[in-house]
Amino acid sequence: MDPQKMREMLAGIWEKYAPEMEERLAVLEQTCRILGERELSAEERTAAVFAAHKLAGALGTFGRTQGSEISRTLEHRMQGGKSLQAHLAEIRDTVTKLRVIVASRR
Repeated sequence: MDPQKMREMLAGIWEKYAPEMEERLAVLEQTCRILGERELSAEERTAAVFAAHKLAGALGTFGRTQGSEISRTLEHRMQGGKSLQAHLAEIRDTVTKLRVIVASRR
């Protein structure tokens, strides 16, 4: 396949999945807002871990290795029973980096 057609095809696939990536980012941004007030409930934590996991996979599929690695690190940080409020600044910075990475592909 010619490189231009491949880029166009990947761009089309990216656009198809962009809303799902936006939803996952929204979950992570909501996670930060909640952590600014309190610890996450078990359900909120599960949703955040799932969002980070799925985002890592999607970004990796599209060759966004840095974004995939950042998401995977965030996923691992949020797993387990440790307090996340103590790491809010780091989590916020990570989510901001992910937002930039996702936006850079549009």
